[in-house]
Amino acid sequence: MDRARLENISVEPVSDMTFADLVGIIIDIINNGVIPVLIAIILAIIVWKVVDMFIWRSGDEQVRSSARQVIMIGVIVMFIIITIWGILAFIREGIFG
Repeated sequence: MDRARLENISVEPVSDMTFADLVGIIIDIINNGVIPVLIAIILAIIVWKVVDMFIWRSGDEQVRSSARQVIMIGVIVMFIIITIWGILAFIREGIFG
């Protein structure tokens, strides 16, 4: 490009996005994409361990013990994720709403 054409180029912001808009977009991505996927994965693991514990290997006490641990950890992690989901909803609606 020649110099005359470069001098006529003006740089203007594409949009009038504020910090609150940016935070809203990030929270929407987490709320609508990341958290539901994590909940679905954790729920699938819990169901898989319950089926494994009670149907496939019901006689093996070591499997039952490890499955109980996985189920308890899954329930705790699910509670933490749902709590974070609520906190993000509060931030989105309460602070930036």
